[in-house]
Amino acid sequence: MYDYESINLIDPYGVTSKARLKKNMANYNNNFEITEKVLKQVESLASSGNSEGNIALALGISYSTLKRRKKDHELFGQAIKRGKSKGIAIATSKLMELVQEKSLGAICYYLNNRDPANWSNKVEHVGDVVKPVQVIVSRADKPKIQAVKSKAKTAKPKAKIAKPKAKAKTK
Repeated sequence: MYDYESINLIDPYGVTSKARLKKNMANYNNNFEITEKVLKQVESLASSGNSEGNIALALGISYSTLKRRKKDHELFGQAIKRGKSKGIAIATSKLMELVQEKSLGAICYYLNNRDPANWSNKVEHVGDVVKPVQVIVSRADKPKIQAVKSKAKTAKPKAKIAKPKAKAKTK
């Protein structure tokens, strides 16, 4: 019997041969027990930013076993959550250090994610196929927009350039 949920961990493209799949499945730990050591390892792996699939591989179990154990054993699921929270706390702390050191990239990242209504770099395109597209730019400088609009009104339309005609082929 194959554990088809773990196939994506072994081969994300689904072209693994049955023999290779059996060999990899034999490497899984069928006698997996949740101990204090395992809980610490899981928490450490999760705090390092590992996905649940990678945690399962590191423990020598299939992804479906990890999901099942997470569901059946509250402490196991809590260890994963705690580890993920610790990882986020570490990253947030480092980001704030960079913001306090006046790192422009860190400041922009922080503002874009914490206050996107006022600090978004996104350009919103509004319109449909029939009507012209309206572009809305956040935090735009009004005088610059007015200058562009006035240039657009006074600009002469560009003349169309004729395409060269294809030469007739001779035999």
